[in-house]
Amino acid sequence: MTAPSPRAGLGRNVTAGRFMLPVLRLVFALLAAVALGWQLIIHIGMGFSVANFFSYFTNLSNLFAAAVLFFGALLPWVNIVLHYVMPSAIILEWLLAPPTMEFGARQLLLVLVFPALYLIYTLIRGRMLGWYPYPFLNPAGVGGYGVAVHAVGIAVTFIFAGWILLAAANRLGVAVAAVRNAGVS
Repeated sequence: MTAPSPRAGLGRNVTAGRFMLPVLRLVFALLAAVALGWQLIIHIGMGFSVANFFSYFTNLSNLFAAAVLFFGALLPWVNIVLHYVMPSAIILEWLLAPPTMEFGARQLLLVLVFPALYLIYTLIRGRMLGWYPYPFLNPAGVGGYGVAVHAVGIAVTFIFAGWILLAAANRLGVAVAAVRNAGVS
């Protein structure tokens, strides 16, 4: 019989740790904030100066630690909001309150101008500074052809997803307009 690997179950613990670390950061940040707030109330209640309260190294270092923990707790949530929540909210907005005018290929191509300009900007700036915001846009990492393949893949995805959203919005927009017009008569 073989002994279990010391790595057995590590994936589960790492995942739990990724969730628990921001929660613990937030708990300790709030604990420090409450303790500092309570201490400040006591300090003022005893007639001491607020300026003197913030002159204690202990109070300042705990305030700083609480800020670091608080913002450290928010970072994973900020990433989730920016990459998942907001794109979903915009798609829902588009589908729940579709435009009543119909859109076509011309509007889709117009929407793709921003990502195309962003790609050009990023490649020029990356070459000048030696820094790329995404590894798949760095020719040193994936090669020039690799960047091109990624760029084309993303463009095709944008076109496909955009076309689906336009078609759905056009159908829903026509239905909304029909309902509005039916209520007018």
